[in-house]
Amino acid sequence: MSLIVLGLNHRTSPVEIRERFAYGEHAIPVALEALRINGLVEEAVILSTCNRVEVYAVTAGDVRVVAEKLRQFLLEDRGLNGDIAHKADFYTHTGSACAEHLFRVASGLDSLVLGETEI
Repeated sequence: MSLIVLGLNHRTSPVEIRERFAYGEHAIPVALEALRINGLVEEAVILSTCNRVEVYAVTAGDVRVVAEKLRQFLLEDRGLNGDIAHKADFYTHTGSACAEHLFRVASGLDSLVLGETEI
């Protein structure tokens, strides 16, 4: 099993793109159910704020393949096509780098405003 995060944030993507990927609170359970049904991941969490959208997941698959499928999932789930967001808009971290990224996000170190506590 591997830990992976695929996301876009204030460093990788302009606000016009980020807002197109944003999830409202009611949409997250529906998206997670769709991820579960398609069998792409074993477990998943979606983090969506005004400055980022990230999918954290546990998978048994090849992380490169899963990362691309997660990117496609986000595009399709949000009703977007590949032209709206380039691969460069997204980042992927796996394993311990994924966990480190999560801690940086949760602690406010990876925020638009350093130390922001809204996550």
